[in-house]
Amino acid sequence: MFPHIACEPPIGLVTVETGPSITFHASLSARDAGLYQVAVWHDGNTTRSWDALELRRVNSINDTHYFSGSFTPPVSTVHFTLKFRSSDHEWEWLNDHEPHPDGTLVLQAQEIPARVEDFLEGWDESWAVEQQHSGDVACLAWTLTANVEPSSESESSWSSRSIGTPKNLLKWFALVRHSTPWLGPRQGDASFSPDKAALLVSFLRGDGLHMVMLALNGIPDCLTTFDGDGSGRVIVTTRNDGQQHGRSTVLIAAAKVLDTAITAVVSSAKQLLAPEESAIGGSTGEVTPDLERWYDAFTYCTWNGLGQQLNEEKIMSAIARLEEVGLDFPTLIIDDNWQTLDFNGNSNFEYKWANFEANQEGFPQGLKHTVSKIREAHPKIKHIAVWHGMFGYWGGMDPNGHILKCYKPRQAMKQTAESYLSNGPIYTVQGHDIGQMYDDFYAFLAESGIDSVKTDNSFMPDYLAEASDRRDTVYTYQDAWLAAVKKHFQHRAISCMSQTPQILFHTFLASGDRPSYLARNSDDFFPHEPSSHTWHLFCNAHNALLTQHLNLLPDWDMFQTAGQFAKMHAVGRCLSGGPLYITDPPGEHDFDLIQRMIARSIDGRSIALRPERVAVTMEVYVKPHSDRLLRLGTTHQGASMLGLMNVGDGTVIELAKLASFPGVDTNISYVVCKHFNAATIGPMHVADELPFVSISLGVGDVEILSAAPVHAVGGVRFAVLGLLGKMTGAAVVRSFEIDEGGNDVVKLSLNLKAVGNFGIWLANAQSFIASKSIDATLRVGESTRNVGVSLEKHEVLELDLEEAWRAVCGEGSTDTVAVLTVSFGKAGSH
Repeated sequence: MFPHIACEPPIGLVTVETGPSITFHASLSARDAGLYQVAVWHDGNTTRSWDALELRRVNSINDTHYFSGSFTPPVSTVHFTLKFRSSDHEWEWLNDHEPHPDGTLVLQAQEIPARVEDFLEGWDESWAVEQQHSGDVACLAWTLTANVEPSSESESSWSSRSIGTPKNLLKWFALVRHSTPWLGPRQGDASFSPDKAALLVSFLRGDGLHMVMLALNGIPDCLTTFDGDGSGRVIVTTRNDGQQHGRSTVLIAAAKVLDTAITAVVSSAKQLLAPEESAIGGSTGEVTPDLERWYDAFTYCTWNGLGQQLNEEKIMSAIARLEEVGLDFPTLIIDDNWQTLDFNGNSNFEYKWANFEANQEGFPQGLKHTVSKIREAHPKIKHIAVWHGMFGYWGGMDPNGHILKCYKPRQAMKQTAESYLSNGPIYTVQGHDIGQMYDDFYAFLAESGIDSVKTDNSFMPDYLAEASDRRDTVYTYQDAWLAAVKKHFQHRAISCMSQTPQILFHTFLASGDRPSYLARNSDDFFPHEPSSHTWHLFCNAHNALLTQHLNLLPDWDMFQTAGQFAKMHAVGRCLSGGPLYITDPPGEHDFDLIQRMIARSIDGRSIALRPERVAVTMEVYVKPHSDRLLRLGTTHQGASMLGLMNVGDGTVIELAKLASFPGVDTNISYVVCKHFNAATIGPMHVADELPFVSISLGVGDVEILSAAPVHAVGGVRFAVLGLLGKMTGAAVVRSFEIDEGGNDVVKLSLNLKAVGNFGIWLANAQSFIASKSIDATLRVGESTRNVGVSLEKHEVLELDLEEAWRAVCGEGSTDTVAVLTVSFGKAGSH
């Protein structure tokens, strides 16, 4: 039987190494008892002939053998593959059994070239080039600008200029306008050739450096993107809807680390647009405790779970059934189909909004009555949001309805790019009246007991066909919406279908005076289309490369906990740093999965444990369906979390090197926990002989690896693991302090946002337990309780915080933070 082989650096991909020495690690799993050998076949020499580097066996565990070997190539680029053999058999090529392109290693250049001409050749001479101060010595940045002619009253002015051909190109990545409202990732090789217009582009060069380009938007009335010309050149296209001269602006940065370059171009955009930002005014931009509770809240959305025929009875029945089976949630989203519509047309995409009040058929006593019933019967629900469209509904506003009798109407023609939207005219409110309309609408919602909104099809102003209509509505609608959300809902809003360049730069680029808004991070997935699930996750992970730098929290959308891809969706949401919504039909739940996603907050709510950093893909240039696990990385309070998802169509075996985890400090050791496998590995250091975790995942399967830093204080070595059994258990920690106090005691104090079974890895834990050298207490407010400590697994202490919390608080508290104090007597280490 053919053995399973995994290698780091991986076969088939381009890997950048900082050098000068390169170390290969390989695992070989086989059921037979043969004595295996593994060799790297490479061209890393001055003659470019192919040589063998035989790897030495460093360990064997059950049927898996581990190999390692290093060499220092005298060249900057190395191509390689693997061969293997058992006992006295002939060598076999890995590619004969598992066809892959050769792997490529690039030794990164020590210096970044100083001129933009070193990165691009053959650009249009009309560009004005200015070097920028990136704020990072490891990054160089430039701004390129050119004029664009004014538009006519209804027709836009267009410009198209070459910015040249990227030099020394190996791979490229782009975030393109996947559709009018959404971004999506594209990857390619040595010639830039996106299938759609791009907003952000990154190029990996043969010297291991990254060059990033960002098309600047948010300049009044101008929309700028990148295209290819079929020969590898980058073409900058700008549409000017304004009746004044516009600007085509491109921001470029080069760095050794991709995120450094992305950070630089986004920072340049913020600096250039600061004078032109809309002033919404008022708040400090800080996240209030109430807003943070809203971000964290476990949320139920009615859309898929209850269907489109929504009514008060369905909502009340669903909430009751969910609570009967133990599912409580602090936030409810009443999604589409509560509004009063005209129902003229063949589908909901043609229906139009007629009145502020809920429809009489489903809500005969009005929205306020329904909301009051929900709050009275289900006091654990603290927040209730409703859905609506930016123009009211998918088909706009009813020209004969009550709303357009109260505000001046505007008739406009739509574009035809989105097949699900009907062609022809659409009605909405004139720009100078829209502020009043939104103020009145949200005042009505607030009076009805609604305290948050989910605003969909936000792209509609940009979808209008004529320049004059876009000019009068794109920014006017955004400013009116933001002002009304702030006034009536204290910034509690979800922005959907809002990845048009104008909205991303105008609304979400700079913080201004606003805290982060929730914003959908990619297009929908469709429950009955399997390929849409994996694409949705791949898309979110890559879109976050840009959205992590904006003033928003990425919303990966609702999902159902029962189904083939539920675990994968859950991992994505938990790691994302954004909100957690489910839309299960009542009675169709995976309770084990739900319990892994949520925790009990100190004030008794069901919450998500959101990492403090937005999760992003760790391998930007890897195409979908490339037989590579999707790697999603984030960090929290020094802990590193790596989600691994098999988005392909076959079993994948890989080695996850500790050095590839986000934010890992190469000077310290880590304890690595497998979430679903429930294994604890380490301590591990990046310089160890086996500095990786071996992973095997079937189709649609997932794993989360959490690396907790090992602290060595006063002879005590420990690592804070967080809540055990939770996907992002490390994110329960708000902050912590370590004190080497007197009396031979090391004290650990942690501020926690939730309770459960808390884990601490402790070297020589058995001796501490035997000598009773561990004390733990939980304090909530002014009350303190001792915490039970047990040793259930090798060197992992388990602290039952929930039992102590219930003894102190019952079912809840007004406090939102608990303090866990753990003291280790040094005698326990002897």
